[in-house]
Amino acid sequence: METKPCGKLRSRCTISRAKDFHDPFRGITYRNREEMEEVVGTAENNFFIHLSRENLLMFEAAVAALTERIV
Repeated sequence: METKPCGKLRSRCTISRAKDFHDPFRGITYRNREEMEEVVGTAENNFFIHLSRENLLMFEAAVAALTERIV
């Protein structure tokens, strides 16, 4: 696990969303894994995970730019 705050957020977001895809109780309403992936997609292609990664990268860049201006 990451030690930087943004790294922790990124990994915890990924772990949390991936858990949704691997929880057997979430799959009860689908006939099989393929049907579930067709309806909700996969953890690797999850929009929320990609969006949070992009936002965290922009935040890290902004913090780095501000830090350079201060120092």
